[in-house]
Amino acid sequence: GGLAPQNPITVTADSTVSGGNGGGSHALKDVSGSGVLTLDATTVFDLEGDLSGFSGRLAFAGSGSFRFFNTSFNGSSAATFDLGSRGLTARQGGAFNLGALAGGTDGYLGMASNSNSASCTYTIGGNNTSSTFAGVIANGSTTKPVIVVKTGTGTLTLAGANTYTGATTVNGGTLSVTGSLAASAVTVAASGTLGGTGILAGPVSCQGSLAPGTSAGVLALSSGLVLSPSAVLNMELGSSSDRVDVTGPLTLDGTVNVTALPGLAGGTYTLVNYTGALTNNGLNVGTLPAGYTATVSTATAGQVRLVVTRTVVTATVTLGNLSAFYDGTPKPVSVTTSPPGLAVTVTYDASSTVPSLPASYAVSATVTSPGYTGGSTGTLVISPRTFEHWSGTHFTPEQVLAGDAASAADPDGDGLANLAEYALGGDPHAFTPRPVLVKAADSISMTFQRPAWTGISYGAQLGSSLAGWQDLQLEILTPGTDPETVRATFVFPDPKPARSFIRLTFTR
Repeated sequence: GGLAPQNPITVTADSTVSGGNGGGSHALKDVSGSGVLTLDATTVFDLEGDLSGFSGRLAFAGSGSFRFFNTSFNGSSAATFDLGSRGLTARQGGAFNLGALAGGTDGYLGMASNSNSASCTYTIGGNNTSSTFAGVIANGSTTKPVIVVKTGTGTLTLAGANTYTGATTVNGGTLSVTGSLAASAVTVAASGTLGGTGILAGPVSCQGSLAPGTSAGVLALSSGLVLSPSAVLNMELGSSSDRVDVTGPLTLDGTVNVTALPGLAGGTYTLVNYTGALTNNGLNVGTLPAGYTATVSTATAGQVRLVVTRTVVTATVTLGNLSAFYDGTPKPVSVTTSPPGLAVTVTYDASSTVPSLPASYAVSATVTSPGYTGGSTGTLVISPRTFEHWSGTHFTPEQVLAGDAASAADPDGDGLANLAEYALGGDPHAFTPRPVLVKAADSISMTFQRPAWTGISYGAQLGSSLAGWQDLQLEILTPGTDPETVRATFVFPDPKPARSFIRLTFTR
């Protein structure tokens, strides 16, 4: 809802406050809490209260502009300042904290041209989040520069054409320039990182990390580059690669670390182009992807190159789950590698299809990750399922001791003993469908499902009483399937018997 700017505000839900007319009762006073506070400027909306207790997002909106009115309060290192398309300036210069800075292409951050102060410093990044500012950071005048200090652990992306002439210092996190810095000298401290694909017109001195690109990309430095002994050049190399293009002198020092992008191979990669004098204190090779070695070359004038050689690391491959019992489902082996996580191709008797039928299969596992070799072989044995194995998977030790697992037991009381449940592929704890009995005018038949179990014989018998039985032939209706559909049929003689009985038998 709408809040009065002259009163202290505690933000507990998204809210809006309107103000304007340059200070007084229409200025924003103390703010605390979190959430989104939208500042709606009708003319000049001054921020002259304590914002240090606010950790949410200040969304700048309306048709007017915004000012830090004085230096009594200096912003908030916990809040995100989202300028949108509005401008925020410092009326009297000084030093201000912005937890994070965001805004669109029409956004503006700077210093009032009529300020009494010689400069204005914005320290950005204290809330450790990442944000993008696509607008412009500019001086108040040619003699009143704006200074930018990047702090925290997040990434600040400057995507606009920034014109401020004060120094830029990256004390923490990453400053990614995808737009331009027209005149600012940049210093990267030991805990900071400079990156991006933009253009930096001022000189750059790096004691921390230089990471050109936003993945693979080129960072252009128009007034020279000094790498200190502690500097780290973080490069992504592959079919597309990072590069630093320096107009002016280059002081080469520090360490280069390489991350592999798709297409990284043995060959020569240009890390830095430069046009001025080279002071070569030596660039050391740091971390490389496994399977690669590299050396730094400055033999070609105007270029620092990395000569990459592809090597091969032998990995250890271990196969597991080489023994299994048949149950109709595929039985893949397990594969572990050292180092872990490598890609491996597995074949069974030279086929990629995982087997399910009882048999012995020659298993071959081959590492396919770039930079690695290695493999292992073994034999997968899928054993036919036995009644004992089936029983062990369906009954607990306590149930076994109680006799529930015996072949003649019927723990679920469905009329089928455990041996019959096993033979028909049933569950001894749930109802198992019976064989299908079909009686025609001249015959009687029984159809049932026969799994590919072992250690059991199937039979069908017919009798005119329950005392004498004759064997019937079993007909496989679906050969080669699992389970098979099997039928036993008896054609009545003439004259037809008064009554007939048909039964299945299971013998271990």
